[in-house]
This record gives sequence, C-alpha cells and structure tokens, in this order.
Amino acid sequence: DSYNAFGITRAYLTGSAKLSEKTSGKVTVDVNPNSNDNNIRLKYAYLKWHFYTGLQFDLAAKLGLHETPWIFGMDKIWGRRYLAKTPTDQLGMLTTSDNGLSFLSNLGEKGKWGSASLSIFNGASYESPWDNNPSKDINIAAFLTPLNSKPEFANSTIGFQYYMGTHNDYDD
Repeated sequence: DSYNAFGITRAYLTGSAKLSEKTSGKVTVDVNPNSNDNNIRLKYAYLKWHFYTGLQFDLAAKLGLHETPWIFGMDKIWGRRYLAKTPTDQLGMLTTSDNGLSFLSNLGEKGKWGSASLSIFNGASYESPWDNNPSKDINIAAFLTPLNSKPEFANSTIGFQYYMGTHNDYDD
C-alpha cells in the first residue's frame, strides 16, 4: 500500500540526418527494460528520398525499417500516444514499424489536403524484423482533410486503409 517510486518504462534514442537536398535518414533505438526478450532493439532504420517536390504534391520513397502508415497516421491525428496505443496496435492487428519499401505523397502544399501511401512490408514487425512468412504485406493508406479551410473543421480527417498480407504470422 505504501509503494512509491519514479521510473522510466521505455525510452527512444533517435538520430537523423539530412544527407542531401533530397535524401535523409533516421535510426531510432527502442529501450524497453520491461521487455521479456531484448531490452534494446531497432525501431526505425531507413533512408528517405524525395524524388519529386511540387506545389500541389510531393513524392518520396522510404526503404528500410520504417513507420507503417495507418498507425503512424492515427497517432498523428490523435496526438496522445503517450496515454495508450491505437486499437489496431493494441490488438496486434498492425505494427508501428516494419521492413519494407513505401511510396509516400503529401497532397496539397505541405500536406494541406492530406497524404497517401503505397507500401510493401515483410509483415514481421520491428520486434522481429526478419522475414518470418512466405508472403509480403501490401498496404494502401490515405488520410484526407477536405474541410481544412474551415477553422472549426481544420483537424477533421478521413482515413482509409487497404491491407493485404499475413502480418504477425509467426507459426512458420
């Protein structure tokens, strides 16, 4: 009844670099002392290349261990991941990060109208980033903000995802 303590249950150490005008990289280490297996693991390790930048949209590609679009998009909308995980993350339906290749686009100037992506992932998650299943995950996601010109609806977002794969199938 009198238990009282301060503690850190999880920490991330991130390094990022702009390698050129169009390329950048990021590495994030996840330190979780409460983990049953490894206390330290890679969360992100990727290169990003902006191959088209225009006023109405831009196109980029990410290669390596990087964010999965749906959970990253939902976390951005909610803005309170420090309280709890999104339901798809909590239930193990999707993971926050996986090895793969993604094509990303911001819609409108600086993403004013939203974003869209097409990704191919291993389907193993960052907790076990090796290719554990014979198929790949295909993910199409979009987040649209069609009412952003109205201040009272500026944060209203419509999200869409099509997901095909065998994510988190570790029985092989």
